[in-house]
Amino acid sequence: MVGNWFDNRGMTFPLKGNIRDNELTIKWGDDETEKGKTIYYFIKDNNKVVVEDFVMTNDKYFKFGNATYFTKDL
Repeated sequence: MVGNWFDNRGMTFPLKGNIRDNELTIKWGDDETEKGKTIYYFIKDNNKVVVEDFVMTNDKYFKFGNATYFTKDL
């Protein structure tokens, strides 16, 4: 998977993603921009999605955000 992300600062980041089991990992950025990754976990037992955001600094990932989303029964 590949794509581009246009953020609210006016920057464009290339995206590369892969899926493994119930996890989607998107690596974003390159040497011309900042680098990071976002990981989406689908938890089947209670139908929730957990999202974790990381930025790369000094060749290490540091978490800067996370969110949990729950499905709504219809």
